[in-house]
Amino acid sequence: MLGDTTSAARATPDPEDGWYRLLLHFDSPRAACRRLLGLGPDAEVLEPPQVRQELAEVTRATAAHHQAV
Repeated sequence: MLGDTTSAARATPDPEDGWYRLLLHFDSPRAACRRLLGLGPDAEVLEPPQVRQELAEVTRATAAHHQAV
């Protein structure tokens, strides 16, 4: 699919919290959001802020939709 390319440029363990920090490259913020949604709560976007914000908005809207059923 166009606009959905990703590659890991760097993965480093964070010994303080047991997580890994990944530096990922996407074609667009929307592509990043779509791909990261599949990871659910197992991932946290640290930056860029627009991807973090879009991911939070989509997650809230999805939760609200399913709670209303």
